[in-house]
Amino acid sequence: EELFHECPRLWEDVQNFSLVRHRSSKPSSLLGSFARFLISFFRTEFMHSEFLWGDWIQAVTWIGPPTCKTQLHYDDDPMSILYQFKGEKKVRIWSPDQSKYLYPKTSCSENSEYGTRFSRIDDINSENVYKDFPLFQNATALEHILREGEMIYIPSGWWHHVEVLSTSVSVAARSYSLCEGLSYMPN
Repeated sequence: EELFHECPRLWEDVQNFSLVRHRSSKPSSLLGSFARFLISFFRTEFMHSEFLWGDWIQAVTWIGPPTCKTQLHYDDDPMSILYQFKGEKKVRIWSPDQSKYLYPKTSCSENSEYGTRFSRIDDINSENVYKDFPLFQNATALEHILREGEMIYIPSGWWHHVEVLSTSVSVAARSYSLCEGLSYMPN
Protein backbone atom coordinates (compact mmCIF):
# COMPACT_ATOMS: atom_id res chain seq x y z
CA GLU A 1 0.00 0.00 0.00
CA GLU A 2 2.85 2.39 0.77
CA LEU A 3 4.07 2.17 -2.84
CA PHE A 4 0.99 4.10 -3.95
CA HIS A 5 1.76 6.93 -1.53
CA GLU A 6 5.32 7.06 -2.84
CA CYS A 7 4.16 6.91 -6.49
CA PRO A 8 1.00 9.06 -6.70
CA ARG A 9 0.73 8.67 -10.49
CA LEU A 10 0.43 4.91 -10.03
CA TRP A 11 -2.40 5.53 -7.55
CA GLU A 12 -4.14 7.72 -10.16
CA ASP A 13 -4.02 4.77 -12.58
CA VAL A 14 -5.48 2.41 -9.98
CA GLN A 15 -8.25 4.86 -9.10
CA ASN A 16 -9.37 4.61 -12.71
CA PHE A 17 -10.15 0.88 -12.35
CA SER A 18 -13.82 1.51 -13.12
CA LEU A 19 -14.98 -2.02 -12.21
CA VAL A 20 -13.74 -1.58 -8.67
CA ARG A 21 -14.74 2.08 -8.37
CA HIS A 22 -18.32 1.27 -9.36
CA ARG A 23 -18.64 -1.13 -6.39
CA SER A 24 -16.98 1.03 -3.74
CA SER A 25 -18.77 2.68 -0.85
CA LYS A 26 -19.37 6.37 -1.41
CA PRO A 27 -19.76 8.93 1.38
CA SER A 28 -22.93 10.29 -0.23
CA SER A 29 -25.43 8.85 2.25
CA LEU A 30 -26.01 10.28 5.71
CA LEU A 31 -25.14 6.91 7.25
CA GLY A 32 -21.95 6.67 5.17
CA SER A 33 -20.86 10.18 6.16
CA PHE A 34 -21.58 9.54 9.84
CA ALA A 35 -19.64 6.24 9.76
CA ARG A 36 -16.66 7.95 8.14
CA PHE A 37 -16.81 10.72 10.75
CA LEU A 38 -16.66 8.10 13.54
CA ILE A 39 -13.82 6.23 11.88
CA SER A 40 -11.83 9.46 11.45
CA PHE A 41 -11.23 9.50 15.22
CA PHE A 42 -9.30 6.23 14.88
CA ARG A 43 -7.23 7.16 11.83
CA THR A 44 -4.18 4.94 11.35
CA GLU A 45 -1.23 4.83 8.97
CA PHE A 46 -3.32 2.49 6.77
CA MET A 47 -6.17 4.95 6.48
CA HIS A 48 -5.18 8.28 5.03
CA SER A 49 -7.65 11.14 4.76
CA GLU A 50 -8.13 10.70 1.00
CA PHE A 51 -9.13 7.08 1.57
CA LEU A 52 -11.44 7.92 4.46
CA TRP A 53 -13.41 10.61 2.62
CA GLY A 54 -13.00 9.39 -0.94
CA ASP A 55 -14.22 6.19 -2.58
CA TRP A 56 -13.24 3.23 -0.44
CA ILE A 57 -10.76 1.57 -2.78
CA GLN A 58 -7.56 -0.16 -1.79
CA ALA A 59 -4.83 -1.25 -4.15
CA VAL A 60 -1.94 -3.47 -3.15
CA THR A 61 1.07 -4.23 -5.33
CA TRP A 62 2.33 -7.80 -5.07
CA ILE A 63 5.93 -8.40 -6.19
CA GLY A 64 7.46 -11.80 -5.57
CA PRO A 65 9.66 -14.64 -6.74
CA PRO A 66 8.47 -18.19 -7.44
CA THR A 67 7.07 -20.12 -4.45
CA CYS A 68 5.65 -17.02 -2.71
CA LYS A 69 2.06 -17.64 -1.70
CA THR A 70 -0.83 -16.23 0.23
CA GLN A 71 -2.41 -18.02 3.15
CA LEU A 72 -5.82 -19.54 2.38
CA HIS A 73 -8.44 -16.88 3.22
CA TYR A 74 -11.50 -14.97 2.09
CA ASP A 75 -12.35 -11.26 2.08
CA ASP A 76 -15.69 -9.52 2.48
CA ASP A 77 -14.97 -6.99 -0.27
CA PRO A 78 -17.81 -6.06 -2.62
CA MET A 79 -15.26 -6.16 -5.46
CA SER A 80 -11.78 -7.67 -5.68
CA ILE A 81 -9.81 -7.95 -8.91
CA LEU A 82 -6.25 -9.22 -9.32
CA TYR A 83 -4.39 -7.78 -12.35
CA GLN A 84 -1.28 -9.67 -13.50
CA PHE A 85 1.40 -7.43 -15.06
CA LYS A 86 4.40 -9.78 -15.14
CA GLY A 87 4.91 -13.48 -14.58
CA GLU A 88 2.38 -16.16 -13.69
CA LYS A 89 0.38 -17.13 -10.62
CA LYS A 90 -1.71 -20.16 -9.79
CA VAL A 91 -5.02 -18.93 -8.36
CA ARG A 92 -7.32 -21.37 -6.60
CA ILE A 93 -10.74 -20.30 -5.33
CA TRP A 94 -13.43 -22.11 -3.33
CA SER A 95 -17.06 -21.04 -3.06
CA PRO A 96 -18.42 -20.10 0.39
CA ASP A 97 -20.27 -23.43 0.64
CA GLN A 98 -16.85 -25.12 0.88
CA SER A 99 -16.08 -23.39 4.22
CA LYS A 100 -16.88 -26.54 6.18
CA TYR A 101 -13.84 -28.19 4.53
CA LEU A 102 -11.45 -25.23 4.82
CA TYR A 103 -11.06 -24.90 8.60
CA PRO A 104 -11.79 -21.19 9.13
CA LYS A 105 -10.23 -19.55 12.16
CA THR A 106 -12.86 -18.55 14.69
CA SER A 107 -11.39 -15.10 15.34
CA CYS A 108 -9.01 -12.54 13.90
CA SER A 109 -5.51 -12.51 15.30
CA GLU A 110 -5.00 -8.76 14.80
CA ASN A 111 -6.96 -5.63 13.91
CA SER A 112 -5.22 -5.26 10.53
CA GLU A 113 -7.12 -8.30 9.19
CA TYR A 114 -10.24 -6.11 8.79
CA GLY A 115 -12.76 -8.04 6.65
CA THR A 116 -10.49 -11.05 6.06
CA ARG A 117 -11.00 -14.54 7.51
CA PHE A 118 -8.05 -16.93 7.40
CA SER A 119 -7.98 -20.71 7.39
CA ARG A 120 -6.21 -22.71 10.08
CA ILE A 121 -4.46 -24.55 7.21
CA ASP A 122 -1.01 -22.95 7.02
CA ASP A 123 0.15 -24.62 3.79
CA ILE A 124 -2.34 -26.24 1.43
CA ASN A 125 0.56 -27.84 -0.47
CA SER A 126 2.01 -29.58 2.59
CA GLU A 127 2.41 -33.34 2.34
CA ASN A 128 0.61 -33.62 5.70
CA VAL A 129 -2.33 -31.37 4.82
CA TYR A 130 -4.86 -34.22 4.50
CA LYS A 131 -3.56 -35.88 7.64
CA ASP A 132 -3.76 -32.69 9.70
CA PHE A 133 -6.97 -31.40 8.03
CA PRO A 134 -8.83 -34.45 6.72
CA LEU A 135 -11.95 -32.59 5.53
CA PHE A 136 -9.81 -30.50 3.15
CA GLN A 137 -9.68 -33.43 0.69
CA ASN A 138 -13.46 -32.94 0.16
CA ALA A 139 -13.06 -29.28 -0.88
CA THR A 140 -13.59 -28.49 -4.56
CA ALA A 141 -11.56 -25.59 -5.97
CA LEU A 142 -11.57 -23.74 -9.24
CA GLU A 143 -8.01 -23.29 -10.52
CA HIS A 144 -6.53 -20.91 -13.08
CA ILE A 145 -3.01 -19.94 -14.14
CA LEU A 146 -3.08 -16.12 -14.27
CA ARG A 147 -0.74 -14.82 -16.99
CA GLU A 148 0.57 -11.39 -17.99
CA GLY A 149 -2.22 -9.09 -19.14
CA GLU A 150 -4.98 -11.12 -17.48
CA MET A 151 -7.14 -10.33 -14.48
CA ILE A 152 -9.33 -12.44 -12.26
CA TYR A 153 -12.39 -11.47 -10.26
CA ILE A 154 -12.55 -12.97 -6.76
CA PRO A 155 -16.14 -12.79 -5.48
CA SER A 156 -16.86 -11.58 -1.97
CA GLY A 157 -16.68 -14.41 0.56
CA TRP A 158 -14.89 -16.82 -1.80
CA TRP A 159 -11.84 -18.51 -0.33
CA HIS A 160 -8.63 -18.11 -2.32
CA HIS A 161 -4.99 -19.13 -2.36
CA VAL A 162 -2.44 -17.63 -4.75
CA GLU A 163 0.96 -19.10 -5.53
CA VAL A 164 3.64 -17.36 -7.61
CA LEU A 165 4.93 -19.60 -10.42
CA SER A 166 7.44 -17.17 -11.97
CA THR A 167 8.76 -13.77 -10.88
CA SER A 168 5.57 -11.79 -10.58
CA VAL A 169 4.18 -8.27 -10.42
CA SER A 170 0.45 -7.76 -9.89
CA VAL A 171 -2.00 -5.32 -8.36
CA ALA A 172 -5.01 -6.30 -6.30
CA ALA A 173 -7.72 -3.65 -6.51
CA ARG A 174 -10.42 -3.93 -3.85
CA SER A 175 -13.40 -1.87 -2.89
CA TYR A 176 -14.76 -1.69 0.64
CA SER A 177 -18.33 -1.75 1.81
CA LEU A 178 -19.57 0.46 4.62
CA CYS A 179 -19.54 -2.55 6.99
CA GLU A 180 -15.95 -3.42 6.15
CA GLY A 181 -14.95 0.23 6.50
CA LEU A 182 -16.43 0.24 9.99
CA SER A 183 -14.21 -2.72 10.85
CA TYR A 184 -11.30 -0.26 10.82
CA MET A 185 -12.51 0.93 14.20
CA PRO A 186 -10.67 -0.67 17.13
CA ASN A 187 -12.57 -3.46 18.90
